[in-house]
Amino acid sequence: MKFLKKTLNILTFAQKKSAIYLITLMIISMFLEVLGIGLIIPALGMMIDPNVLYKYSFLKPILQSFGELSNVELILGAMVFIALVYSFKVIFLTYFSWKKSLFTQELSANVSKRLFKGYLRQPYSFYLQRNSSQLIRNITTESEAFSGVILAVLDLMTENFVFIGIITLLLFVEPVGTIVVLITLGICG
Repeated sequence: MKFLKKTLNILTFAQKKSAIYLITLMIISMFLEVLGIGLIIPALGMMIDPNVLYKYSFLKPILQSFGELSNVELILGAMVFIALVYSFKVIFLTYFSWKKSLFTQELSANVSKRLFKGYLRQPYSFYLQRNSSQLIRNITTESEAFSGVILAVLDLMTENFVFIGIITLLLFVEPVGTIVVLITLGICG
C-alpha cells in the first residue's frame, strides 16, 4: 500500500488518467482472452457434432437468417468467425502493448526531467557534497528502473485479470472439475 501511495505521488494528473485508461484496456484484454478461450470449446463441439449450434436458443435466429446451411458451411462460417475474433484480439493486444510501453517511456522521461530540474535548483553546496556521477545515474538509470517496475506491475495486473477471467469461465463451464483442480493445486502449492 505504501508503494502505491508513493507511486501515485510521483505520477502527474495526466499520467493518472493514462493509468486509468490502461486499467480499462487491461479489463478489455481480459474479456478478449476469455472470449478466445471460450470459443475453443464450442468450436471443438461443433466439429464433433455440427448440429450443436442449433441447441443454443440465442443462435437460432442468426442461423435461420442465413437459410439452410450444410454442416461444412456451418463449420466454415464458425471458423471464419473465430479467425475474425482472434484477429481483432491480436490487433487490440498490440495496441494495448503499445500504449503500455508508451506510458512507461513517458513516465521514465517525466521522472528524469523532474529529477534534473530538482537538481538544477539545488544550491552549490549540494554539489560539493555529492558525486556528480551519482546524480547522473539517478537521472538516467533510476528513472528507467522505476518505469521498469511499473511495467512489471502492469504486466502482473494484466495476467491476474486474465487468470481471474479464465477461472470464472471454467467455473461457469465446469464448476466441479474447476473446484477440484483449484483445491488440488492449492494443496500442492
